[in-house]
Amino acid sequence: MLSGAVIAPARRWLSSGAQNAFRIFSTAPAVHHADKAAAHGHDAHGHDVHGHDDHGHDDHHDHGHPPPIYFDREQPNPPRDYDSPKPLTEKMDLEANPAEVFLPFGKYKHLSPWQIPLAFDPSSITAPAAKVSRLSNGLRVASLKLPTPIVSVGAWIDCGSRFETEKTSGCAHFLEHMAFKGTKRRGQAQLEREVEDIGGHLNAYTSREMTVYYAKVHQNYSAQAVDILADILQNSTFNEDAIAHERHTILREMEEVNKTAEERVLDMLHMAAYPGHPLGMTILGPKHNIETIQRQDLVNYTKTFYTAPRMVISAAGNIEHEALVELAQKHFGSMPSTPPADALPINESQAIYVGGDLRDIDQENHLAHFSIAYEGVGWNHPDTFNFMVMQHILGNADSSNEYAQHSGSNLIRGSFQGQEGLDHKFYRIADNIKSFNTHYKDTGLFGVCATCPYDMTTLLSFNILKQFQFLHQGVDEHDVERGRNQLKHQLATHLDSSAHVAEELGRHLLVYGRHVPQAEMFQRIENVTVESVRNCAMRYINDRDPVVAARGDIKYVPDYQFMRRQSFSKSY
Repeated sequence: MLSGAVIAPARRWLSSGAQNAFRIFSTAPAVHHADKAAAHGHDAHGHDVHGHDDHGHDDHHDHGHPPPIYFDREQPNPPRDYDSPKPLTEKMDLEANPAEVFLPFGKYKHLSPWQIPLAFDPSSITAPAAKVSRLSNGLRVASLKLPTPIVSVGAWIDCGSRFETEKTSGCAHFLEHMAFKGTKRRGQAQLEREVEDIGGHLNAYTSREMTVYYAKVHQNYSAQAVDILADILQNSTFNEDAIAHERHTILREMEEVNKTAEERVLDMLHMAAYPGHPLGMTILGPKHNIETIQRQDLVNYTKTFYTAPRMVISAAGNIEHEALVELAQKHFGSMPSTPPADALPINESQAIYVGGDLRDIDQENHLAHFSIAYEGVGWNHPDTFNFMVMQHILGNADSSNEYAQHSGSNLIRGSFQGQEGLDHKFYRIADNIKSFNTHYKDTGLFGVCATCPYDMTTLLSFNILKQFQFLHQGVDEHDVERGRNQLKHQLATHLDSSAHVAEELGRHLLVYGRHVPQAEMFQRIENVTVESVRNCAMRYINDRDPVVAARGDIKYVPDYQFMRRQSFSKSY
């Protein structure tokens, strides 16, 4: 019996053949909560690119750690949001008193890491600052000069599958496929030859909240790259023959995605977490839409979403900002600021997390692929960096990692050290474990994806749920420091090329409204403490409805009621 919530699952069956069945549980707690990164792309040569749109102790004895928080179990769950958070869209005070930075119980005791003023000497920041300009039509232009002869430039557009309706679902991804099929000025063959002749690379991808087109060229061809991108975005012809060809290509891509267990489980996880909302739909869209999308649908979609205020032109490399602004004005200055009167409807409704259980049974596959997650936070929420550090506290590992059994993460170490079988041999519980933290505009998903032999799923599930509880019960300074260090290392190594820097610029302007320098990112990471991690995990994990997705031979995956019970800490 759960304390504080009554689970009333509504069961629904979808038959898809003798070997497969989908089982859905939709939870509806009597005491409700106070509030409510796979990308698919392909390059100019038609090659598919997939990506999903960015490590503790088993038993813990308190030795000077902050005391646990006690809630009145008879009252509704406390609100998650802070009273007056300072979002990342607002610049922090870099001139603050350095002595006040890491006072966990002083002046900033009741503030989140996002509200604590940053304190370090700005003169110590040697990295070049990004420059941002805005054209008269609302188009934003951002650049960061780097000591490299390679320039990466692209268009980051505030449109993706979450803004689509049931009728337009799949259009964003279909458009990305049509990007390199010819324009009014360049045929498909001419476009491919031109990119090849300058030694460039042209690519595109679609995520749930943004669509990206970018080019990577030598600095001498920066102007030509901007011209090509502008031509693609504003003058694509959408030839009927090309549409028919890409229709079959996307259907084949859908088949491949459905065969890829990890991608399929993540799609199922979104379906269960956000039923009835576009965020829960796949990026590719339903098969019926792919088979019926016509040229006029694509034209209407571009007129609706490809407007100047929804777009950022971002570049990194050996390029002057003034020169980039001139190129943007020349090629994008006439782009409209508003959609036409007959524009398609844009679904900008808030995504409501529901939680639930979605399973795809396949007895022929002796591996089980499953994911357990909880609702996270949006890009601009005060707890964003807490979740980033928590992801690295849980960690990632696969069977090829020989040192996983010695990991500092309780989750990884406990899953890869092995369990003694009846034959007295040791067997690993898991083949692969990946923690993830996905942010969207108004919500997020924080959880773990795992692959293991079918007979290890019960043990592995229990271990994962135990480590979720560890985040608010047993995490200590060593765990948080390890998480902070790994996160900073990941951010630093991610910016080792002009393409990654341009991607960060474009994404930051879309989600934060400004570019956040790496020095500020590192300072915000350092502001994450044991207390802030414990409090964050208490608010979002303890006694909250999880979302579960599973595929394969999953007969031993525990049922949803078991996982919901394990989400409640029994130490209070």
